[in-house]
Amino acid sequence: MALTVHQLQVNAQLVDHTDQVIADANLLNRLIIDQETGLRGYSAYRDPLFLEPYHKATPIIGEQFTSLFKLVSDNPAQIQRLTQIRSSYGEWIVAAELEIRGANTASTSTASSRKQMMDSIRSQFDAFIATESSLRGGRVFALGRLNKLFQFGIVLVLAAGATFIAFYTRASLRQLTGAYKEQIEIVEQSRSEAVKSENWLRTTLKSIGDAVIACDSDGRIVFMNMVAERLTGWLSVEARGRALSEVFRIVNETSRAVVESPVDKVRRLGIVVGLANHTLLIRRDGRETNIDDSGAPILDENGNVSGIVLIFRDITERHQAEAALVKAEKLASAGRLSAAIAHEVNNPLEALTNLLYLSKTNTEDQGLRHNIELAEIEVSRIAHITRQSLAFHREDSSLIVFSVASVVNHAVTFYLARATLKGISLKTDLYSDVEILGSSGELRQVLSNLLANALDACDPGSSIRVSLRKKQDRETGKVGARIVISDSGCGIDSAKLSAIFEPFYTTKGSTGTGLGLWVTKQLIEKHGGTIRLRSAMNGSRKGTTFRIFLPSVNSEISQASAITGEGLLAP
Repeated sequence: MALTVHQLQVNAQLVDHTDQVIADANLLNRLIIDQETGLRGYSAYRDPLFLEPYHKATPIIGEQFTSLFKLVSDNPAQIQRLTQIRSSYGEWIVAAELEIRGANTASTSTASSRKQMMDSIRSQFDAFIATESSLRGGRVFALGRLNKLFQFGIVLVLAAGATFIAFYTRASLRQLTGAYKEQIEIVEQSRSEAVKSENWLRTTLKSIGDAVIACDSDGRIVFMNMVAERLTGWLSVEARGRALSEVFRIVNETSRAVVESPVDKVRRLGIVVGLANHTLLIRRDGRETNIDDSGAPILDENGNVSGIVLIFRDITERHQAEAALVKAEKLASAGRLSAAIAHEVNNPLEALTNLLYLSKTNTEDQGLRHNIELAEIEVSRIAHITRQSLAFHREDSSLIVFSVASVVNHAVTFYLARATLKGISLKTDLYSDVEILGSSGELRQVLSNLLANALDACDPGSSIRVSLRKKQDRETGKVGARIVISDSGCGIDSAKLSAIFEPFYTTKGSTGTGLGLWVTKQLIEKHGGTIRLRSAMNGSRKGTTFRIFLPSVNSEISQASAITGEGLLAP
């Protein structure tokens, strides 16, 4: 099935490619005909106004020939036909230019010759387009066959799936019916048990669209609905009486560390709790599903916790959609980097060109030597910028233990030239270093997004400061890296701060994607960290400050005493 889908995609792309070739060829043919029409009008009336379509089409035709050659580069026969068309067109252009300059005025034989050449060009275009149309017909036929094969496969899969679901649903309904009967018997035994069962059933009915697991006060499963059975891979009758941690196994997507059971949190705090982001549920068969959940206590008539109900849902599709947005933002980041590189490389290239010119015309050896030395400096700048760009794009997202200070240094160095060119002060204060487990490329993307935003918000004379310290987070008690990026730019309107991390929300108008800060927050939370924002548009604290916390490799609370003093690394 996967191979068929791949072949469908390939054939669809080939059909689209052929359509593009035919469209470009028709456009080129129309442009040449427009030139011919304008030239005939000029030949008849000698009014320069008739030459307007001729001159307008001339620069476009060259581009169209280049585009067509690229599109048919894998087809030698079509390349030969297109080469002949361009050659015939070149002969016609020569005759047309002679006519315009008056060299062939009122020459009937010359007009007849041009007409024959144009007829030949049209005939060659017809052959070229006919060949592509024939090729397209074959590809469309092959695509149709593959589509029928794919539809047949889908029907078989759906039929098999329907049979399995029908069988599985029937068995699950019988088991669920038995579970409800047991609950009814419990309700009849005593008033206290009736209150507890009523709370369980009410919560289950309210959340029937999601997976539901009910536990007793000791954290042992007493009830699971069908959605929970499907997501965990456990039947209710098999899971009943087992500890929740045995059936509901959850880990952090990034670190693979076991996540604390929501039941344990509810018993400890006595309130409704939820899972952290990037949580994976490990099914009974070992498959993994992205989920989010919440746990709530079930209270008896005395207000004591008599049980816990856990509600969770499959968010795999949402997770995939978020990953797609992250990729889109990476493409946007690559585009911005390409523009920055082009801008940075252009200045030293201009200086290098001028210096080399002076070196050729300077007859004094000492001056020539000096100019060459300056040229070598500018070439070194270009090489340095290029190496930094390549290093940025080659970063992967594999998990490694790396130095935060080295990533900060690399990101700041990359934007230092741009800041200097804009007259903005960019400084770093690396008071200590921290090693974290994660992706250095993703952290570099976070810093790149924030530094690029800071540069966009600053005017000449403004300043940007980046600091790194080893700190203990107040909320979690973990030790890690505290990165602060602050600027003295224009700031952000307080009315917009609440939505600043939302996807597709931008303060840059048409120049922003609205994904940069959202992706930044996602990547930081993926590493178990947090990001906070403060911004003001006037006053002594004008500007924007981002504070990032990332837990270190060994981030237990007991390690807080190991925090190093300031001044470990030079600014």
